[in-house]
Amino acid sequence: MIRNVSSVVIKRPVAEVFEYASNLENLAKADKTIESISRSGKGALGVGSQFKGRRKIKGREFNPEFTLTEFEASKTVAWKETGVGGDPEGIFRVEQTQEGTRLTLVTTMKTSGALRFLEFLSAGVIKKQDTHVLKTFKSTLEARNSVKRK
Repeated sequence: MIRNVSSVVIKRPVAEVFEYASNLENLAKADKTIESISRSGKGALGVGSQFKGRRKIKGREFNPEFTLTEFEASKTVAWKETGVGGDPEGIFRVEQTQEGTRLTLVTTMKTSGALRFLEFLSAGVIKKQDTHVLKTFKSTLEARNSVKRK
């Protein structure tokens, strides 16, 4: 099994970081393997909310579904992805720090067959990909103009 944990501190409020990270549609803006992702239903986000996506990995196309498995507002959102190998799962956790909001991404993926043989390579790719996602979220959120109160 591959497990990667990456974090970044974003100079934005917890609620704003959580809102952005919990909308999995934003993964398509940061994850180079996700070409698109859209929410399947309407209403408030919560456990059971679903998203459909399109991934392209090494020339192969996949149409995964993402289902939220955990949701605690302004704290944690977790999901399972089906339709690609390895049964990937992800968790975003947010927490207040003195410097801003720490956003942590935990990614796990089961390995078997060829994936198990290449686990060390796959782990490196996932770490690089997760780091890129967090850096992109950070730059996007920090670039937003804060609303001045009168």
